[in-house]
Amino acid sequence: MLWARDDMVKKVLVLSNMYPSARDKSYGRFVQICVEGLIEAGFDVDVVGIAKHASPFSKLLAYLRFSLSANFRLLTRRYDCVYIHHPLHTLIASYPGVFLHAEKVALNFHGHDLIPVTRRGAYLQRLVSGYFSRAKTVIVPSEHFKRIFQSVYTRPVGRAPRVFYSGGVSEQYFNAQSMPFMSRPPSALFLSRLVIGKGWEDFLRIARQLVDANTGMTFTVAGTGPDAERIKTEIDSMGIGQWVRVVESSTISSNLSLYDKHRYFVFPTRFDESLALVNLEAMARGCVVFSADFPTTAEYIDSGSNGYRFPLADFDRQVCAEIAGLENDPARAADISKRAETAAQRFRQNVIMNGLPAVLDLQ
Repeated sequence: MLWARDDMVKKVLVLSNMYPSARDKSYGRFVQICVEGLIEAGFDVDVVGIAKHASPFSKLLAYLRFSLSANFRLLTRRYDCVYIHHPLHTLIASYPGVFLHAEKVALNFHGHDLIPVTRRGAYLQRLVSGYFSRAKTVIVPSEHFKRIFQSVYTRPVGRAPRVFYSGGVSEQYFNAQSMPFMSRPPSALFLSRLVIGKGWEDFLRIARQLVDANTGMTFTVAGTGPDAERIKTEIDSMGIGQWVRVVESSTISSNLSLYDKHRYFVFPTRFDESLALVNLEAMARGCVVFSADFPTTAEYIDSGSNGYRFPLADFDRQVCAEIAGLENDPARAADISKRAETAAQRFRQNVIMNGLPAVLDLQ
């Protein structure tokens, strides 16, 4: 894509191995948000990205086209900044052009591209990690990931990684008045990619315990993913189908509606999440959040004040105990709900995106 402006405007080349298409508008949406933000700020932006592909062969062809297009632009055009998302794959595909522009390159890590979870990822990281210290700018999704980067890679003085909170929480979560906490039915929500590791098993165990305690609560498992049918089978085997429903949800409007219909949001993820925007989205809508205590949660959850973060070893028991206490103390629950909404304001998309030009040294 190319948006042309006059020659006095600073030019940015955005490279990413994930980018939305008409077929899959959510794939790499965060990168597109960054592009839109830069255009709105007045920059001239070229984008070379890869859409989601169904087969390995079509994906390979897409990478070949990506490599040719990226290198053509890098070798024939002048840019003030080369903004690279998901560096593990994108750096390899943009050889050799990107290495001729080290003084202009910004690397934006998103999580697992800094902490690979597969052997292939670890191998790719060994191939390109030497460049992590040479790039002009390194961008990470949280203070926690900044510390991880600094513990592994050495950078020149004055080139510490910069924190950019994954584009922030969409303005749509703030543009409508949230449902008052006590106006919602007594209920808890799990919303995530439905895969092992995100914690849906823990959520069902919590539901079982609260059903057995005759709390009168209902529960929703929402999202999409390969475990959807398995979750339904597990609910049937646990005998809690009367109280627990499973729904698909993949859009902001459907997610927003779900948050507003639940008092509590539960996220017992096993992953070292880069930020976990679902927690912040739920907080923006006034849910009381119960999150696994992965390191990044400390950057926005003050446990017991605007939400809760518990270690996984004792997660089920602590969540059940706190929900029971809050249900008996509605004033305290409503106060935590309000504090959650206030805390989420710092992460709203407009606030975060306004800082992107400065992060990229384009001001």
